[in-house]
Amino acid sequence: MTIKPFPSNKKFQKYVTRITDYNSVLEFVKKNSLHFSPLSSFEDFTEGKRFEDIALSEEEEFKDINSSTALFRRKVMYASCWHNGKESLLMWNLYGRNERYLAIQMDYRHLVNLFSAKFTFESKSLNNLRIAKDTKISFLPGSLHYGKVEYVNLLKISEKKKNYFLGRFKDKAFHHEKEFRLLLRQNYKESYLVDLRDLKCVFTGSDFKQLKLKIIVSPCAPDFYYDMIKSQLKNYQNITVCESKYKKLFL
Repeated sequence: MTIKPFPSNKKFQKYVTRITDYNSVLEFVKKNSLHFSPLSSFEDFTEGKRFEDIALSEEEEFKDINSSTALFRRKVMYASCWHNGKESLLMWNLYGRNERYLAIQMDYRHLVNLFSAKFTFESKSLNNLRIAKDTKISFLPGSLHYGKVEYVNLLKISEKKKNYFLGRFKDKAFHHEKEFRLLLRQNYKESYLVDLRDLKCVFTGSDFKQLKLKIIVSPCAPDFYYDMIKSQLKNYQNITVCESKYKKLFL
């Protein structure tokens, strides 16, 4: 499988951070599982489209045989989205206004290196009758690309950018997100998997104990919740649990 950064996207922050719920943290830490979502499931209708397709609605895509591939491309590309940098107040305001949320922080290189190991995909929801629900599915993705999302004015996009890698551009209105993204592209020969949803990438050939993680408890969380998280993860020597540095602002 090809693993490489986005074109012309070599400089970014050393650390990446992701805010998520308690169960997702446990899945990542204890079950070696990382969640990916198909670009077609994102609310932003421009996700995964080529620039020349952005003006088309999904209804028009179905009608226009020449642009129907745009919808297909959005279904076979999956993203894992992170904040490019350490913990930030903006990040909590955008994604973590919940006292039970946690943030996972790690070196982006360690995250990318996981994909040199063996892994399978699990899906709890899909729209393909030929595959049983809740089944474990093994397949080799066509490629993994990673790096910062580039924010552009989609209404005035340069023709030179037309063929740039899908899924790495968003409108400049989202610039504040400072997103770092992992993009898995399904091998087009495995087209029977096109309707999978909520993929979980389960790593089976990687030693997660070597993965240094910082788990940050929401600044909105009460003291007992921090103590509970610390107790739950106390046996993992590679994990540091800490309170948010912004906790005093939320008291």
